[in-house]
Amino acid sequence: MYTKFEYNKDQKGRDKLFGIQEPKTDYISYRGLNVGTLQILLDAKFANPDETQNEAPCIQEIYDFMSKYPEFTAHGYLIGLERDDYRVSIEGVEGEAKSDQALQEFIDIFKYADEFEVEVSGRRYCYCWYD
Repeated sequence: MYTKFEYNKDQKGRDKLFGIQEPKTDYISYRGLNVGTLQILLDAKFANPDETQNEAPCIQEIYDFMSKYPEFTAHGYLIGLERDDYRVSIEGVEGEAKSDQALQEFIDIFKYADEFEVEVSGRRYCYCWYD
């Protein structure tokens, strides 16, 4: 049976995890969200594991990828309580793939992103963003 996800509405507690003291707007972009903080967001119900940003994988799938490859971080935005659609959204991930397996899984999972970059020589930097 489906039950509607209920967000934790402690916006100050949520925003503190992102280093935000006093939000200036109801929409705040972020970068560099690591897997440990994402785990806290999920456990505390600040983030809905089924939430997707348009055609992006859901937050749970992104968390699963980042759990295997913690060198990757997420980026996205926060919506404040002033709006009816309060949430944490993930628009993409980025990082340096430390193994061939990490690089291949990044490609397999995120290759259909609106912006997709993979540097295969040198650092093996990977970036994706879903509009």
